[in-house]
Amino acid sequence: MVQIFPFLIFFILIISSTVLLQKWTKSSVATLILAPILSSVLYQVIGYIVQGYLDSFFLIAVIFSYVMGVVICLVVLFTIGILSRSMKKENR
Repeated sequence: MVQIFPFLIFFILIISSTVLLQKWTKSSVATLILAPILSSVLYQVIGYIVQGYLDSFFLIAVIFSYVMGVVICLVVLFTIGILSRSMKKENR
């Protein structure tokens, strides 16, 4: 359970930042660029607060979490697009 906790924190960060930025910017491209950056930086800040020091491999972690964040962000944006289209069809 302890080993999956950091992944859950990152998933919560990326999903919440994607949803909030999509509502705020209304642009999928801006959300796709900003959400992974925001979640990667916040994840490293949380790690710094918990550990008390910056990890020596934090640059590799930022790059990896950005790539993973882009993939998760694409899935969330795709899901938001499908849901918004289906809701528009129901309202007509």
